[in-house]
Amino acid sequence: MRWPGASGHPPGVTALTPLVLWTGLWACGDGSDVPPPPLDDSATPAADTACAALPDVTWQGWGRGFFATYCDGCHTADAEDRRGAPEGTAFDTLDQVRSQADRIRARTLEGLDMPPGGGVVDDDLWLLDAFLVCGL
Repeated sequence: MRWPGASGHPPGVTALTPLVLWTGLWACGDGSDVPPPPLDDSATPAADTACAALPDVTWQGWGRGFFATYCDGCHTADAEDRRGAPEGTAFDTLDQVRSQADRIRARTLEGLDMPPGGGVVDDDLWLLDAFLVCGL
């Protein structure tokens, strides 16, 4: 999920400004109706600080559950019916997810065509973005 435009965020806003603002609202409990901003994946000290302020988006703390919920029906090594998912594209381990992170971002966050039936709530999409930026 990116803001429209070449920079990936609103004009005149630095990459981490939306994250910092949303994180402040989230922490205070006043941002429930404010959609979470996209994250910028640039490797800067500010990005590291922003990642430290996020909820636990590690593989064990969040990622494994996300992939089990939304992806394992087709993208696990032992799926009985892969429903057209390419052989060898499994998300059973963190290493498998790392190797497909760009493709996961492209299909789930940018193309919004995975999972094919939809159903990923906005908060989970935002956390997936955070996981791909900070949790890998």
